[in-house]
Amino acid sequence: MADIHVTVGIGKIGGVDFCTTHAVVDSWADHSVFPASVLNELGIAVDCNQKVRLSDGREADWGYGIALLSIGQQQWPCPVLFSPDDDCRLGTSAMLTFNLMEDFEAGKLVAAEPLSLGKADDSRGSEFARPTSVAPLEGYRIWLRYEDGVAGEVDLSHLAGTPAFSRWEDRRFFEAVGIGTGGAVEWNNDVALCGDSLYLQLTGQAV
Repeated sequence: MADIHVTVGIGKIGGVDFCTTHAVVDSWADHSVFPASVLNELGIAVDCNQKVRLSDGREADWGYGIALLSIGQQQWPCPVLFSPDDDCRLGTSAMLTFNLMEDFEAGKLVAAEPLSLGKADDSRGSEFARPTSVAPLEGYRIWLRYEDGVAGEVDLSHLAGTPAFSRWEDRRFFEAVGIGTGGAVEWNNDVALCGDSLYLQLTGQAV
């Protein structure tokens, strides 16, 4: 089965420099991988080090951060790993964010199935859209996208340091943000924020 390659633009969120590279699509990789030299030159910060398991079974500590990736006409913030080599791979987290899947017959990425919005009989009764993607940013900020297309950054620094959110002081814990089954933005099932409240903040409405 031949590899699928894709042209990917890489930049820093809020930056002006952008570079284009060709990456192999690797659905076995949790996150996208790019050369550390390229990411450093673009000013993309290493937020923390993550333990990775290489294809030969060895483990290593690689830098982990958030970059602005571009595929086709879309741009989204995505997690990236800083490779010490010239490794360029598009991982699963980016494919989910861009809602793409592999079409090995055509040898390219294609639009994935419609995003799952929960069970058809979901009766939670919220008047707001559900969040579909979340990514940690520098400081105590997160990037969110909702099912109705609303997307952007939410600053949570006003919550940092309070007893309920003291675990955010561990950067790795903060990086573990995800979407819960009920539409909440969650950290390891221990800390959660209401997706509706974050939607209101993102759209500038009163919470």
